[in-house]
Amino acid sequence: MPWMDVLNERALNSSWGFMWLSAPWRLLLSLSLALPLTMALGCGGCRERAPDPWDIASFRVAAGTPEPGMREFDLTEAELHAALARALSAVPRFHLLDAGHKPRTQSRAFHCRMEIVLAREGPSKIVSNALQAEVGVIVELWRAEGLPRLSADGFAQVVFSPGATEGGDEDEDEIEGASVKDAARREAFAKALDRALREAIGDQALQLESLDKTTAALIADLDSSDVRRRDFAIRALGERRAREAVEPLIARLSNESEEPTLVLRAAGALGSLGDERAIPPLIAIAERESLPEKAALLAIIGFIGGPTAEGYLFTLSTGHVSEDVRRIAQLQLDTIEKRGQTPPLQP
Repeated sequence: MPWMDVLNERALNSSWGFMWLSAPWRLLLSLSLALPLTMALGCGGCRERAPDPWDIASFRVAAGTPEPGMREFDLTEAELHAALARALSAVPRFHLLDAGHKPRTQSRAFHCRMEIVLAREGPSKIVSNALQAEVGVIVELWRAEGLPRLSADGFAQVVFSPGATEGGDEDEDEIEGASVKDAARREAFAKALDRALREAIGDQALQLESLDKTTAALIADLDSSDVRRRDFAIRALGERRAREAVEPLIARLSNESEEPTLVLRAAGALGSLGDERAIPPLIAIAERESLPEKAALLAIIGFIGGPTAEGYLFTLSTGHVSEDVRRIAQLQLDTIEKRGQTPPLQP
């Protein structure tokens, strides 16, 4: 859907602009005939079963990473692979398969790819006479079948001192000072890479967990204090097209303290649900937004449709001061007409 593409472009980060598929609900284990005995023994066998691990069949660094222009980033390919392995191993459910070891189900094993999209050195913005190393990464996970490619990004910066030496021969001091600076730079970039990878892979874990959750659990996550958890819940509910999520998503949409990017994400999820109850709050948000956010919201309003949506779009198409807004509103009206919902409104 074009309006989903627009939202994925604007919301949070392009790397966060991807689409999910709903995962099947897991079946609850049935109680055995030994339940009375188990209860008599203190229900020691009633503990919740540990979730299945996420097997990683392969992981690699993208070709050409780091880019030639990233001269400051001088870690070897082996060090990059080791950093990715450490970050994956830090999440308990990720299980790195040994070479030659087959996953329990081949189609459910993940493949992982890391790309370094930023490696930059510059003056520190928080510490005087210091430098900072900045690293940005994109981590992708995919399966042979059953799940689209998941993408998450991470960014980190580490402040370091270039170092200096005093006394001695000037040429020797210059060489030694350069060596100290190179060592400090290398350590800073290595730390920044580790932190960026942990952020990206932590987000991947939250995405995967959301696929396993019930709709009720995802709705509860909309009130989480963790902005990432709220974001992934909104995405999953939209993709799942859970009708019971309409009112909670509208509440999120109307929450003035919510992150602006998540307001747009909630709007997109409501567009997926296609419920006309969302039109009034969507109109309220569209009224206070400017382009290009307004264009995305008008596309969602047009996609949902209905009398209220059409009346609003008609008003914009004939009376808004901005030519761009008039054109976009008319485009949405034309789209509604092509869908055969209603005949065109006459001025």
